[in-house]
Amino acid sequence: DLDSKIVHVIEEEVEEDLDVLKKGESTSKSKDRQLYQDQCLLAASDAFGRIVNSTQLSKSKALVKLGNQIAARLAFTLASVEPPQRSEMKESQKFAKDSIPPHGEVDFSSANSFMDKFPLVSSCLAFDVTREHLVDVPISYSLSNRLLFEAYSRCCNDDAEMSKLEYEQSLDIFVSLISKLCQLGLEKPNDADLRKVSLRTSSNLPPHLSILPSLTTATPVVMSSLCDIDAAYKAVTDAQRKGSRHNLAASAAAHAAKAAAEKRATGALLGLRDIAFQRHGGVRRNAVQCAVAIASGRLPAPNDIEEKALKLVMNVLYSRSKDLADTVVKSATDELVNVTEFAIENQIPVAAATPNLDPLEPSNEQEKMVMNRARKPIVLFLALCVRQPELIECLLNNASRSPSLSKVVRSNMPKLAKAVATKYGAADIALKVANMVDENGTSLLLAFLDNLSHDVTQTQDDFVAACSVIQDQKVDKSGKKDPRFIIPAVAITKRTELVIRLPEFIGASDAVFKAALAKMSERVGRQSLSFRDETESSIPVGMTLCEQLAFLHSVDFTAAGIPQKRYLDAIRLCLDDEEVYTDRVVMSALERISLDFIKSRQGLPLAYMRTIILTCSKHDTLHPWICQVLLPRLVEGEIYNDRRQWEGWMRCAKMLERTSPSGVSSIDAINKLPEEQLKLYRSKYPS
Repeated sequence: DLDSKIVHVIEEEVEEDLDVLKKGESTSKSKDRQLYQDQCLLAASDAFGRIVNSTQLSKSKALVKLGNQIAARLAFTLASVEPPQRSEMKESQKFAKDSIPPHGEVDFSSANSFMDKFPLVSSCLAFDVTREHLVDVPISYSLSNRLLFEAYSRCCNDDAEMSKLEYEQSLDIFVSLISKLCQLGLEKPNDADLRKVSLRTSSNLPPHLSILPSLTTATPVVMSSLCDIDAAYKAVTDAQRKGSRHNLAASAAAHAAKAAAEKRATGALLGLRDIAFQRHGGVRRNAVQCAVAIASGRLPAPNDIEEKALKLVMNVLYSRSKDLADTVVKSATDELVNVTEFAIENQIPVAAATPNLDPLEPSNEQEKMVMNRARKPIVLFLALCVRQPELIECLLNNASRSPSLSKVVRSNMPKLAKAVATKYGAADIALKVANMVDENGTSLLLAFLDNLSHDVTQTQDDFVAACSVIQDQKVDKSGKKDPRFIIPAVAITKRTELVIRLPEFIGASDAVFKAALAKMSERVGRQSLSFRDETESSIPVGMTLCEQLAFLHSVDFTAAGIPQKRYLDAIRLCLDDEEVYTDRVVMSALERISLDFIKSRQGLPLAYMRTIILTCSKHDTLHPWICQVLLPRLVEGEIYNDRRQWEGWMRCAKMLERTSPSGVSSIDAINKLPEEQLKLYRSKYPS
């Protein structure tokens, strides 16, 4: 009480001296009064310091409450009074000035002028934040809280606008102090006292902010900086790398610092949650934006904290209310747009790209950097797309602007497709997305449809119908349909319909044709050597590899308007892919066609003997079967009645007539020819 009275008396004396100085007097008297004024200010500073120190050392909760209340009032009353020299409060003032961050997400430049105007306020805030207390008092009675409420109560003065600014500056200094303290805790993991104080202070920050009458838009930004704890992880890694006995203590300290940092970061996320729940306007919006920025990787944080932020955004904030959901979507959209612009700015020329076997892998280090930067914002946006499918339009349209972004979206497309298909139905979501995407997003739409098809069952005919509708909608300017839009559904399409559509795929490019065949056999891989019979009760779905070769040979290319060369090239493409269409697959297809020929006597397909000749040159393992089974069977079916096929038979027999080292020869099949055909063969190919 005595110190408080001294401070008030000194304040009155100083005001009186200032009035006298304004009226004017001699230089000597002016110097004397200036000296007297300086002494009064020094005495006030010392008295104020004694009040704060006695409160700090007191073990009485009641005295601590009263002392903090008096100190808060005097800190603003004694404007321009510096803290006592050579004291902890002076060191605290220096710490407060060092805690003001450089211009970044927010501008704290006005905080420096505030600290010059009210040096005791900033020093008291730093003093309270950085010191351990002998008595635990409720947060509402702490010195920091009293200072902030005192600043807010000054808003009722005549100059309310200026007082409101002073409150906001006080709050910005307070949260900056905590951020700086936590940063020091990361830089000095071996300082147990510093780690303890920083953990206590950061843990008290969310409840402290919850009782304040208002927050600034900078508060969530500074709070999110508590999630930047990479220094703690680096310290643990360094300690593990050294791994000697002398570093056991350092390693233990590093692990303790890491655990404390993770706890602080988690507390910061909970603080952002509380701000989003309890506040409104720009403060709420900034809190949500910071949480989204952490989840998307724009604000620095380790992976586990980013995962927690993602769960916070999607499972808590988004689900809380429509207003928060809209804010989350807006923030996530902004992050997506920002990363799109970043990808476009750092896009590499096509000529500089390195060929890669995996089309979803980066082609060089620059693209790898872009893809790493884009991955987390896109994962967040994909999670929102599951809840709001209309956002898929924004996702695909942005991704189509950058090849690097498109790779990231494609690599995460299976999860999105599976989730939306389960929630909304594959057919419905396919039609909905197709109506959203323009021509630039065609490749991504095709990837989306392909991933949708992976979880579609054979009984879901509506997906096949949906793909047909999409194909009808996505015609080019000449009205031509794009066969790529039907490919996602061919694995569950009835084989009879696929036979009808086969000319459509043959007429497309080689890549589209091969993709269609691969998709047809996707779900019947174990039956690749079989040609399934069709009955009324069992209609085959998809096409086995054997069936593909058989039906390709029987295509009426003239009726379909396909050039003969393209028809033959399509079969050759299959035969050239020896890893897929193996010798056993080719043998089973040729076997099926030959048996149908014997049974129906309707003639062989145009390319049949050409395929056998190509097979002879590609698969030596089939020579015995061709010589001993196939060629005699064709003779039995009177192949010589078809001039073109007969020419092919003779060429094939000639290729295999000479006895090979394995003893395989077509001579037995040749000798089974009727006498007239045998003479004809010998006249053309003498023995």
